[in-house]
Amino acid sequence: MRHLRQIEEIIRDFGNPYIDILHNTSVSPQKHVVSMLRQVHLLCACVTPHFFTSEWVRLELHLATYLKIPILFIDLTAFSQGGVLTMKTLRKEFTAMISSYQESNENANLILTF
Repeated sequence: MRHLRQIEEIIRDFGNPYIDILHNTSVSPQKHVVSMLRQVHLLCACVTPHFFTSEWVRLELHLATYLKIPILFIDLTAFSQGGVLTMKTLRKEFTAMISSYQESNENANLILTF
């Protein structure tokens, strides 16, 4: 959970992040995720060891594709396995990946899927 809060702080520099596990307090969490996805400008797909086996991630990716929401893939596999990816490195990589998108979309709503 601590790492998610740190990631949220990094991403907050670029827009309004929504991380389901941190922000979803709805009585109908699945509907809430779909509702939030319909409002975003960019889906940040954080690739972790469970990313490719999650049915919810698959649904979110399909819905984002259907809605023509750009998807930015961020590889966090080393980080999530106790690797050496530091927050400083993550900030640098995320900044490089999102900078061209951010130039044309100030204050974007961002959703992260893991």
